[in-house]
This record gives sequence, C-alpha cells and structure tokens, in this order.
Amino acid sequence: MGTQDKDGCNWLSENYCPAWEQVGTTSLIITALKKQDNLAKTRTFETFIQEKARWILSKRRTDDGWKHISTSNLAIQALLLAGFKDEVEDSVHWLLENVHENGAWGNKDDDINATALTLSTLGLYRKI
Repeated sequence: MGTQDKDGCNWLSENYCPAWEQVGTTSLIITALKKQDNLAKTRTFETFIQEKARWILSKRRTDDGWKHISTSNLAIQALLLAGFKDEVEDSVHWLLENVHENGAWGNKDDDINATALTLSTLGLYRKI
C-alpha cells in the first residue's frame, strides 16, 4: 500500500521466535520486511531476511516444493524478493508440473485461492 511502518517491521524481526518458525509464516515476514526495505530504500533487515530465506530453502522437500501448494507459493515469492531466483527455479517448475487438467492449482480442481496465488507467483518470477 506504499505505507512505511518501521516500528512494525522492527517488532517483527525482534520478536521472531521458534513458535513462528514455519515456512508460511516466515515467508510472509520476509515479504513484509523486504517490501518495507524497498519502500524506505534501506537494507535494514537484510541480514535477517537472508538468514530466514536460507532456512526456508532448507525446508524444501526433495520434489522441490514445500508441504502445500499455497505454502510453496508464499515461500517462492519471499525467496524471489530476497534475491534467490536461481535457487527457486526448480520450485517454479514443480509448480508448473502440479497444475490440474482444468488449469487450476491446489488440493481440489477448483481451488481459486491456490490458483490465484500460483498465478501471482509465476508473474513475480517472470518479472524479477
């Protein structure tokens, strides 16, 4: 939304704890911090972002995805924003291989949320 919230970002990075250490949650935090750094034209959270991005990569399964399509999308988006495009190339291919016959993604053939998230991820991948 173009609004800076340095205090909120500081709170996220300072209060990060094992209870938050889930791929989806960590991905959302990376995305928020990276967007704020870009908006403020700073690199205040870069060390935190890089450390957590490497942790997310370490949680990727051998098939190049994470546990769920939606979690995989959040992870790929965060990693792209953090500068890990080469590292997620195989995960993007994994996404493309997991599309349903009708062109949707997710646990069901008509999962609009997972499909929208995947299309956003693919658009970001192409843009970066």
